[in-house]
Amino acid sequence: MDRSTAEALIRRYFQGWLQQDVSLVLNTLSPGIQVIESYGPVYDGIDEVSHWFNDWHTRREKGKVTRWDIFKVMYDEVQRMAAVEWDFECIYDGNFGSFLGASLFCFDDTKVTCIQEYKMEKEHYRPYKR
Repeated sequence: MDRSTAEALIRRYFQGWLQQDVSLVLNTLSPGIQVIESYGPVYDGIDEVSHWFNDWHTRREKGKVTRWDIFKVMYDEVQRMAAVEWDFECIYDGNFGSFLGASLFCFDDTKVTCIQEYKMEKEHYRPYKR
């Protein structure tokens, strides 16, 4: 897979979450997709990802991604892997959430095969600054 195709899949995946469009998200993923969230949950296969997405958006206190900006996409064509830095905001269970993060995306010839997410706190500080 070339860089432009990989980046288009990544951007469509993010856009699907922003638009609450499960078909847009699922159309970027291989049937055997594995998604590992930054705080531990793992979703194996399209059915589990679909269940997660629908549950996330239809709970009593609905979830909504309000912003998911991509800062940088780095792609290795040989490994068919991308590292994506991003800024995420959402409303979930009535609470506002916001954090910086990165995801590793793996690809086969046409789709995303795995996503591993990592979280970083937005507030940075220098404990040893003089």
